[in-house]
Amino acid sequence: MIPAIKQLATLLDRELPDYFAQRRASWQPDIAMDRSFKALPLPMILIGLIVYLVSGMQAGFFTLQGYGAAILPVFVWENITFLGDTMVALAILLLFSFRFPHLVLAIIVAAVVGTLLTHGLKGVLSTLRPPGILSAGDFILIGPGFKNDSLPSGHTVTAFITAVLLTRTVQLSFYKWCIIAMAGLIGVSRVICGVHWPLDVVLGAAIGVFSGWVGLRASDVMRLTLSRYLVLCGILLLNAMLLLFEDGGFDSTGITATVLALSALAYWSLNWLVYLMAVNSRPGVGSRFAVGPPFKSNLQQQSNEAS
Repeated sequence: MIPAIKQLATLLDRELPDYFAQRRASWQPDIAMDRSFKALPLPMILIGLIVYLVSGMQAGFFTLQGYGAAILPVFVWENITFLGDTMVALAILLLFSFRFPHLVLAIIVAAVVGTLLTHGLKGVLSTLRPPGILSAGDFILIGPGFKNDSLPSGHTVTAFITAVLLTRTVQLSFYKWCIIAMAGLIGVSRVICGVHWPLDVVLGAAIGVFSGWVGLRASDVMRLTLSRYLVLCGILLLNAMLLLFEDGGFDSTGITATVLALSALAYWSLNWLVYLMAVNSRPGVGSRFAVGPPFKSNLQQQSNEAS
């Protein structure tokens, strides 16, 4: 058992740096998108401040709630807003961490920046959420009725960080902006669920875009080593396992969490298993390490049988 583990470690140490180098070509900066992400946060903050000074904290709150209730049923909004949960976002990112291994570097940097900014502002501002100000019958509340630490919206920060990072996984600008739009919908869902003001969402979006941009820029200059990848993916895998027991406090999201967690765990594991078996099938490699029977083509099998 121990020799097999040592051989596996040797194989990973020898093969994965080459794989990381090959995949670096798929993780190239999109100059136009990077410029947009760098420029967006400040105008977003200024617009939010202007709206706040003109109309106050509740500006647009009841309007968004009214439209949201009319457009989609409650269970849909529950699942949309659940996508902004940190555990859900990390499980989604795990799905892309095999094909885009440098993504894990962007995740950790963006998460640190976003967490510091979000919780730093929450601690300084200490604003109340709608359930902490409004009476229960005056607005729609979907899910847990948190009362404190309103500004900024943490779910919105997480959604925009995730969206910004995922723009690197698609080529066309149209799809990139569709991903950003989905993050915006998650932000709007926080208002429709009655746990955040629109200003919270705007500031959260600005922080998320900025943090995601910092994460992308850091991943472009940082070196991805085997140890960094395994440690960060270990965190993502543990998060996916814990997600199996999480529902965000909503009635309809338990199945969503389970399906996403199992999909992320299976997809990541199976991709690496197939990759290692393919490496093992190369001439001169299989004799040093065996993760299972080497792959053989039908032609090879027929030749062996004939001989």
